Amino acid sequence: MQAITWMEYVGMAAFAFSGAQVAIARRMDLFGVIVLAAVTAIGGGMMRDAIVYQIVPSCLFRPSYWAVILATALFAFLWSGRRQPLWFIMLCDSIGLAAFVVGTGLHMLEVHYSLGPFLFGTLITGVGGGMIRDLLAHSMPVILREDIYAGAALLGAGLLWSLYAPIGKTASCFIALGFIIVLRMASWHWHWHFPIAGKREPLP
Repeated sequence: MQAITWMEYVGMAAFAFSGAQVAIARRMDLFGVIVLAAVTAIGGGMMRDAIVYQIVPSCLFRPSYWAVILATALFAFLWSGRRQPLWFIMLCDSIGLAAFVVGTGLHMLEVHYSLGPFLFGTLITGVGGGMIRDLLAHSMPVILREDIYAGAALLGAGLLWSLYAPIGKTASCFIALGFIIVLRMASWHWHWHFPIAGKREPLP
């Protein structure tokens, strides 16, 4: 199986698990858990396919994608009695982000997209599903608040773009994956974030 396909499945499972955990924390039923797992796992890819590739979303023709999502959601639901540490949920989300950004980036490099569409496509694939998840869960999307999330995706994609030609596909892939995961986890652990305007109280 190709590296891009492996990353799609790894990213899908990781994002589905993080989406399911958000649903469980919000006390949703099994259907809600499956829905949040699904939109987190495939939302970004559907947006990328429709906007960047201008094709019918590939997830509609891949039963294996839905099998991974359903199995992950059911596993998370059945395991919900055992509280998951926050760092583990954040790690799953970071792995999903890295896998989708790099997997999409590799495909776009192979078909010779220019830098602008490349950065937009990788970003929307990495963060789109999480944005939909957060909105359905009545939360401010994570990319708009404290953690360096979209920044990690863009920097990792830029690193992949820069290293792909000089050092090759495999090395650039693993370096970009590691960079995104480490930066995302470090920003969460040490509370790194972009500047926030003023000291006003948030709106209700």
